[in-house]
Amino acid sequence: MAANLRAAMACTVTNLAASVGGLTWMLWDYRIEHKWSTVGFCSGAIAGLVDITPGSGFVGAPAAVLFGFMAGTIRNFATQLKFIFASHAVSGVVGNVLTGLFAQASVAGFDGITDIPGWLDHNYIQLGYQLADSIAALSYSFVMTTIILYIMHYIPFLRMRGSEEAEIMGLDEYDMGGVCV
Repeated sequence: MAANLRAAMACTVTNLAASVGGLTWMLWDYRIEHKWSTVGFCSGAIAGLVDITPGSGFVGAPAAVLFGFMAGTIRNFATQLKFIFASHAVSGVVGNVLTGLFAQASVAGFDGITDIPGWLDHNYIQLGYQLADSIAALSYSFVMTTIILYIMHYIPFLRMRGSEEAEIMGLDEYDMGGVCV
């Protein structure tokens, strides 16, 4: 909440990672489909933003370029899993791990208080903290989502599954009268 050099660095690396992520994703799409994609650029920018979020205020500009490149590359290929999962879960974990590697005491110390170095500053335990944080967040999200969906199953009109008739006909056809793109 302070207007200091650390906040300025956080703004810089956030914009840098988003830009590099967008360009990287767009270039991967061009390599595969031989056309430029605005949606690809936006997807890469979002992946870059998610990737840099844990490291914003802890890493410098060169690391932000790597964060963006990793976001655009890994998430572009991870979209074969599921898009939201690839853009947010995978980006969050990769960004968290990269923060453990590239956090710099000099950048974190721009506010005059914080001293959180990463792996490259010989604080090797920080990577373990970041991995534990990722595992805890994924576990919590999985357990809470499972509980919420279990409760929803027993509340009328909140079930996530369609009727047997709708599944046979196809959910798009049954719900909207046609195929959605």
